[in-house]
Amino acid sequence: METTKEIGPLVDKHWAGLREAKEKGEKVAWASGPSFIYPYATPNMACHFMAGYSSYCGGRRMGDEVLKAAETYGDIPDTCSYHRLHTGMVRVIIKGIPITRDG
Repeated sequence: METTKEIGPLVDKHWAGLREAKEKGEKVAWASGPSFIYPYATPNMACHFMAGYSSYCGGRRMGDEVLKAAETYGDIPDTCSYHRLHTGMVRVIIKGIPITRDG
């Protein structure tokens, strides 16, 4: 648990940086696959690793709320939870649904 508490702010900073890049009009790469290639493939561009955000939601104990939001959007519970976390975040943002953070 200590490692989670220590690394949490670094991970928060990464995701906040992606949002800031978008707000500044900078390009943001979306990627999936081995994470070790991203710094080399996009050295001057922020990179959104799709499966990483799903893990981030779970680590911040937001997963259940976001998955429920995905189901209200039409995703069925039997589909990939990583995909549903992404579509759930879209629903949360569009509808302004508050998400609690307990990390």
